[in-house]
Amino acid sequence: MDRNDKNAVIAAALIVAVFGIGAFYLPVLMLALGDISTVLAGIVAVLFVGAFFLLFWLRSKARKQTGKAALDAQTGRQQQQADQQDQ
Repeated sequence: MDRNDKNAVIAAALIVAVFGIGAFYLPVLMLALGDISTVLAGIVAVLFVGAFFLLFWLRSKARKQTGKAALDAQTGRQQQQADQQDQ
């Protein structure tokens, strides 16, 4: 397992842990907010679920860009090597 894979596993574990703890306390938070406003409690629940998917969507976009940059760098190195062999 290389460094990038380890970082990905650590990041995913932290994200799942944070959202797991948040999901554990979400019913308590919703009941407390429900005393103030049921609409507010519903909005918090929707935001919590939306944030979970938004975070993974943003992370996948960042990884795609990083992967594309790495691929471009690799292609550039291959092109330079080919150019040097032609000379």
